[in-house]
Amino acid sequence: MRQNVLQPSKLIEMRKPLVFGMLCTAFFILIQTYSFASHIVGTDLYYTHISGSQYKITVVLYADCGPASAAATSTLPTSAPHICIYDGSTYVDSMSLPIQASTAGVEITPLCPGDTSQCTSPSSIRPGVKKFVYSANYTLPHTSAAWRFIYSGGNSAGASAGRASAITNLVSAGTSTIELVDTLNNLTAVNSSPVMTVSQQTFFCNGQHDDYTPAVVDPDADSISITLVDPLNGTGSATCPTTVSHATFTGSAWTSMPISATEPLQVLADSFTLDPASGNIGFHPSGFQRGVLVYNIREYRSGALIGTSQREMTVMVVDCATTFPCMLRAALETKTELAEEKIAIYPNPADGELIVTTGSACNSLTISNIIGQVLISQAHSLKSVVDINNLPSAIYIITLKTNNGASVVRKFLKR
Repeated sequence: MRQNVLQPSKLIEMRKPLVFGMLCTAFFILIQTYSFASHIVGTDLYYTHISGSQYKITVVLYADCGPASAAATSTLPTSAPHICIYDGSTYVDSMSLPIQASTAGVEITPLCPGDTSQCTSPSSIRPGVKKFVYSANYTLPHTSAAWRFIYSGGNSAGASAGRASAITNLVSAGTSTIELVDTLNNLTAVNSSPVMTVSQQTFFCNGQHDDYTPAVVDPDADSISITLVDPLNGTGSATCPTTVSHATFTGSAWTSMPISATEPLQVLADSFTLDPASGNIGFHPSGFQRGVLVYNIREYRSGALIGTSQREMTVMVVDCATTFPCMLRAALETKTELAEEKIAIYPNPADGELIVTTGSACNSLTISNIIGQVLISQAHSLKSVVDINNLPSAIYIITLKTNNGASVVRKFLKR
């Protein structure tokens, strides 16, 4: 029987890989067997406090660029995800979120140098994923301990956020729609939900140990607890029911494989782990598959639950030896290299100076705020002393680049 053993946070985001050779016939077989069938492969829903009772609500859609999804994906630049707002179970209001730059979406497929995916070349044999961001401000009419912001898959003037029929851990997934639910308690204080600073990752290696971390950062320095929960089945409508109603897959409708919402992938025995502090998942997939998992982040302040936010992500397990030699195999080797480096960032929290020490694998260092703006950039060898006197008190992201272009991401608090 598998156990969910916690492992330390591995805040590593792999980006630039090495070339491992030509693709072979097995790639074509894999693509035919595991081709995409729906345009949305993941979604984020979060909110940010602006001032007073005003909040910015954001939906991020991760779209499949494959030919089977081309028609639906082409609607995303003019789509406007629909948000239903409730106080407890009582309907209060709704809003549509306009697209933000870049309106054409940003490709997040980690390709080999010179390669293209179906995002830019429809005839390419390599699938690809694009990221689209939508947001708008909303002023809550009163305070409540039970605000709910619900994205039920409806996109005004665009295709709904349908799941792929090829998903292997849900029954009849192709007839379902993504739904995410965030909550907010602003009865005693304002709050911004935690942000997953690393974009979703879709492709993982069959038969090898894989890791992924969303690098969760809370802008208010609240305590967080991350779990995996059942995916919900949305309505796909741009209208809101008068009362809150959530539909799961008939008892979560998992297949006969030994998986569940908290261990959603078919893996080797005892290989699926989740770190509730960082959201890092580690797993050793067994067989090609396409699994859905849903992150739920609970946020606490002085012991009280003040909000939750969610991400749905698709994990597509492929043959890295023949399918994505640059996307993934190099990342695995770089992870081993980084794991051997003794990375230290101290003091944390910090005041005037921050000290960063690593091994020889890293050669540059940047510090960004939680919305991705780079505030400090400098070369890095084994040790750096960073002057942070001019940074306001907040949580910041440190990105260390390795010699081969991969990245390791950490966070610290400036007092």
